[in-house]
Amino acid sequence: MFPRLENGSPTEQIAHLITKEIIPNSTIFLDIHGGDANEDLLPFVCYYNRKDTPENTNKAYELSSRSGIEYVVSYPYTLKSTDQSKYAFKEATQQGITALSIEAGKLGTVQKDNVDLIKTAVYNMLENSGNYVTRKIKNGE
Repeated sequence: MFPRLENGSPTEQIAHLITKEIIPNSTIFLDIHGGDANEDLLPFVCYYNRKDTPENTNKAYELSSRSGIEYVVSYPYTLKSTDQSKYAFKEATQQGITALSIEAGKLGTVQKDNVDLIKTAVYNMLENSGNYVTRKIKNGE
């Protein structure tokens, strides 16, 4: 759906808001998926290997590796600046933001083990992001 237009369907409006307001104000963008009704996912974390922004690719790899999720996938980044990104974390990558996606879950249901895995991965990434907010969370502020 990304980036979409401001006056489209509700889904397109949400994609537009994320594209214009959230992604550009992010240092790191994390897109989390829990397994659609037709999916039974092997948990993994992924990012795009964008050769012209190696610092973002390196940070995405570092965060992925420290997430605690066993499988890390790196996709080649082949979009031109005029191409539609289609996915939130690909849109963030296209905008020059360090972006990752976590995939864990199955069949459109909630499994405690996958929720715990995702939660732990996010905390591990936050802890290793060097972000001010992380320090505040750790200090209980």
